[in-house]
Amino acid sequence: MQVTLKTIAEQTGVSISTVSRILSKDGRRRSGDTTAETVIKTAKELGYFDKGIFQFSSAKKKCHTIGCTFISDHESFVSPFFAELLAGIREEIKNQENLYELTLLTFNCTEAGFEQSLENAHLDGSIILGRTTRERVNSLKATIPHLVYAGLNRMEDMNQVLCDAKKGIFAVVDHFVETGHMKIGFIGPARAETQLLNEYRYLAYREALEKYNLPFDKNLVADSFLTASDGYQATQKLLSGGNRPTAIVCGNDNLAIGVEKACADSGIRIPEDIAIAGFDNIADAAFLRPSLTTIDVPKRDLGRYAVKLLLDCIESGRTYPIIIGLPSHLIVRESTVRRK
Repeated sequence: MQVTLKTIAEQTGVSISTVSRILSKDGRRRSGDTTAETVIKTAKELGYFDKGIFQFSSAKKKCHTIGCTFISDHESFVSPFFAELLAGIREEIKNQENLYELTLLTFNCTEAGFEQSLENAHLDGSIILGRTTRERVNSLKATIPHLVYAGLNRMEDMNQVLCDAKKGIFAVVDHFVETGHMKIGFIGPARAETQLLNEYRYLAYREALEKYNLPFDKNLVADSFLTASDGYQATQKLLSGGNRPTAIVCGNDNLAIGVEKACADSGIRIPEDIAIAGFDNIADAAFLRPSLTTIDVPKRDLGRYAVKLLLDCIESGRTYPIIIGLPSHLIVRESTVRRK
């Protein structure tokens, strides 16, 4: 039987990185260290130190325990965007099997005992997902030695793999103006810019209006979380105001699904009465009726490059942040059309 560090970790209930650190002393017992004694005893019983097995198990491969930590209070891994990103993370971990023995642990800040779970995991590093506050990021930095953010909204002083949301929102507004819209609304996190460290979609919308000298009208804006149900309710509120936009920038595709439903229930035609555009290009966006114009984001690549960057952080020990920028592009579908 091939005995690996993972085998020993599972038998002893400690992390792979802890097993690696203990066994790097070639099995010498540390007096008084009960964890080390347990690991070494288990390794011997499993034959880890036997000739050949020890060499095969420990040679060249480096072992790390890494996390994927969700730091948003209002989203989760079940979101189509983050589910695809997580799939990219797992795909890249598998791609690294020849060089590394990696253990991936997932955490969600909304779960009970979140902080304690992170401390007990003894992570070598973690990829962080979602929008959050400066206080939470500082807390993570104090607990985890290496962090990489993967997402759409830039963070200051952070290793990150970024597909810039501001550029995507500008592309949507450009499209609306080019197709004849002058009364452009926004549904999404509109108050979050004052509460969250990394949320720039609403700010980008405001800047894009300024670019075209279009007046800002607060009555064309509805604050909303990035879910279909919240998008539905926000749209109802926006439409009830009487000052209806001719086009709506949606914070993401999930939200846009609710926007389309609310318009349909109100007898408003898309795109004849209101044009709708989302963000993310989740799989369902192409199958809505009408199909959704959106910003395509390379979600799996965000996850894959986040793993690569995290391993570089762990191995190099560098102290300065690196930003990897990935491109996005506009996909025009049935929910937008040139106005007469």
